[in-house]
Amino acid sequence: MRVTILLATIWRRFEEGLLNHLTLILIIALVATTAFMIGTKIELKSSKPTAPIVIQTNTDKSAVKEAGETIVSETTTTTTTQTGEKAGDSKTIKININTATSAQLETLNGIGPSKASAIIEYRKKVGGFKNISEINNVSGIGDKTYAAIKDFITL
Repeated sequence: MRVTILLATIWRRFEEGLLNHLTLILIIALVATTAFMIGTKIELKSSKPTAPIVIQTNTDKSAVKEAGETIVSETTTTTTTQTGEKAGDSKTIKININTATSAQLETLNGIGPSKASAIIEYRKKVGGFKNISEINNVSGIGDKTYAAIKDFITL
């Protein structure tokens, strides 16, 4: 509303001969740009992002182990916004601790080169893991590390 009054005042001064064409064009461009920027700022404030809701479902229940295969299970994660809109799917890859290389083990949270080597040495020593909780027997892997990686490892 105030913009309209301002433009009407500027137009009246132009008609009275107090403003030339170039000044009029510059003032109108300035007012239009300012109005656009204010409108954009208001729109950005009103469009608050919604927090995603993550739902995990196991989609590969019949994973087949092949000789030398490291990754045997995938979990689909569907992200949905609070308004119910589907935001996207992503895959969580589980690492097979009986066949994983040192580099693959190091992708796990809390596992560095020394812990990865310790896991591989333990695996060779006992002939492979029988269950994932057995990784707690590896030197340097405690309850905290196990809790961080248990959802990302498999046999």
